[in-house]
Amino acid sequence: MRLILMAALVLPCAIFGQSKKDKITFGKVSKEELLNNTCEFDKDAEAMVLYESSRLYMDITGPEVYRELQVHRRIKILNDNGLKRADIKLDYRHYLNAQQINSISAATYNLDAAGNVVVSKVEKSLIYDKKLNAKYSQESFTFPDVKVGSVIEYRYTFRGYSNPHWVMQESIPVKEVHYEVNFPGIVELHSQTFCTYPIRKKDESTGLRSIMKYEMANIPALKDEAFMTCREDYLERIECWPIAVNYEGRRIPLVRTWKQEAVRLLEAEDFGTQLKKDIPRTTELDAALQKISNPFEKMVTIHNYVRNNMKWDGVDNFWALTGVKNAWKEKSGTSGEINLILINLLRDAGLKVDPVMVSTRENGRVSFTFPDIFQFNKVLAYVEIDGKFYVLDGTDKHTPSGVIPADVMATEALVLDPSGPMNFRIIELWDDSHTDKNFVILQAKIDETGNMKGHATITSRDYGRIKRTPGLKNKNEFITRFISKGTADFSIDGLNLKNEETDSLPLIQEFDFSGAVKESGGYSYFAINMFSGLGVNPFISDKRVSDIFFGTNQMHQIITSITIPDGYTFEELPENVKMTLPDNSLSITRMLGATGNILSTRIIIEFKRPVYGAQEYGDLKEFYKKMYSLLDEQVVIKKKS
Repeated sequence: MRLILMAALVLPCAIFGQSKKDKITFGKVSKEELLNNTCEFDKDAEAMVLYESSRLYMDITGPEVYRELQVHRRIKILNDNGLKRADIKLDYRHYLNAQQINSISAATYNLDAAGNVVVSKVEKSLIYDKKLNAKYSQESFTFPDVKVGSVIEYRYTFRGYSNPHWVMQESIPVKEVHYEVNFPGIVELHSQTFCTYPIRKKDESTGLRSIMKYEMANIPALKDEAFMTCREDYLERIECWPIAVNYEGRRIPLVRTWKQEAVRLLEAEDFGTQLKKDIPRTTELDAALQKISNPFEKMVTIHNYVRNNMKWDGVDNFWALTGVKNAWKEKSGTSGEINLILINLLRDAGLKVDPVMVSTRENGRVSFTFPDIFQFNKVLAYVEIDGKFYVLDGTDKHTPSGVIPADVMATEALVLDPSGPMNFRIIELWDDSHTDKNFVILQAKIDETGNMKGHATITSRDYGRIKRTPGLKNKNEFITRFISKGTADFSIDGLNLKNEETDSLPLIQEFDFSGAVKESGGYSYFAINMFSGLGVNPFISDKRVSDIFFGTNQMHQIITSITIPDGYTFEELPENVKMTLPDNSLSITRMLGATGNILSTRIIIEFKRPVYGAQEYGDLKEFYKKMYSLLDEQVVIKKKS
């Protein structure tokens, strides 16, 4: 299957006239802006962008298009949660002097007791330039004297080579935004507008330069939604790509091919060259490999050795910034260094393995239309054994070698294969043989006082196990998050875990539980959906912006056997039922039967698709509403008369 992201609605751009309102000038904040403490079009906002203006100027410098972006932003702090907006961090790529940020000015504006505007400037000495790693740096500063009601304002200039995309929406509302693209007339610029709110466009091109201006207003914040992938994929934005220069009758392409990008990486000193380094195996690893002839077992052994002996420093990238030999010696490195070491060791063991460039779920989708390696944020090992492929991450402590890491499952990736004619392959990372599986079996007994006591076993396989293992360090938090969620009325005692250290086996969680059943008017009642971890219905909003991404296929089963006290009887039991979506991609089956005073039940919930488009939200929401009604339906018992 293919990861389907929300299709952008490209609105026609109406020509607008010159605005008659006063031009916003840096440093001139009005009393009206300081007195107004609400956002009329997004009432719950913690802060809002009052004004943003960005001017992108492009020119030809040799074989590249040079960019200079001038940014001016003004933000209003509306409540205490908005105070964090006072911390500004601006990243740029300093490697080979590719990008620079300069001309930073910033100030805070408040009203004093007499109603005068008080300005608190950010001193130049308090603007810090920090080197993040061998390729990237960061300019950062904090606004002084910020409180609820303050207006903060800053401007800066970004220079260098980058894609001239612009985002007009963020996690706080935007009242007014202006964007100008100014580039030589000989440059072909492909642009696409991803907007669902009205956008206005004006063409002010001259004979020598193409000048396009855009305006938007009253853009609500993009809220987080349950099972959203990367939120940046759904923001209101304009994407632009310089694709060619027309000069003296010649058309000179500016966009590289994926083959050129692949060769660029494979020849890079801090990437491809690192794959040719001789990584010395340790005595321990050599001894383990000498006993193994099976290729799959070799792969698992090397993968386990790397992830157990290398410490990840928390940085995701695809470069060996300090070199693989140095990282191997220090037993620590970025994800790029660790996974390039993993590829080296796998190749040294005679396995067919190539680097695979991936974009994790939080990094967003990759556009393969316009080749650009910087769309990816990670490199993994792609191993082929007997016609099957395996994707390994040396920084992932919880995913077995035979399972695709969850953060790249159902995405497209770029395999760098120097043995192939193109040096690359675009593949889909998908494996429907591993799913998110959770199997709950419980036996319980209700006594005459209305107390239920029982024993439960939860078996979690594949992604069901992977989701749970990071939480095992704190059993109380684990119980709250994965066991008692949606069943909070029961106390959990004596949690016992099996296969905790063996990721190739299912995680088994056994425990005792107890709690009072509910009573009303001489009746007692309880739900049979216990310890499934499903919690409450996540789909209650009327509208949906993003696609629904579950990540993998899923299977949840809950089997119960509940004994009621002697002298009690079951009222009419809930009906046996099976409900599915029209395409059978999601189904719930509920079966109940009583023999004497013993109730036996089975609930099966199966997901056969990991992705649903935003346009399918209405059907999915209605299904979930009915499904949770079935899950929450009560079994009623009463004392025999």
